Amino acid sequence: MSDFNFDVNEPAVPGVNDRILRKDEVLKLVGVRQSQLRRMVLGKQFPAHVKLGKRAIGWRLSDVQRWLQSLPQGEQQ
Repeated sequence: MSDFNFDVNEPAVPGVNDRILRKDEVLKLVGVRQSQLRRMVLGKQFPAHVKLGKRAIGWRLSDVQRWLQSLPQGEQQ
């Protein structure tokens, strides 16, 4: 059973069924720690986050899925 309340493998379509993933969901989905995620974003090796509020950020599911699909086959979760 999935740890997520959505189907990770179902393609997200921007503007249709795309959703915002919070940091904890992204960390779990991508399989990295917070410090590694920060380095990847700063190094432009991972999609940029979107600002949700003064102290809240998230990532578009479609951006994260596209990133995951771009990984070489052996690196995919």
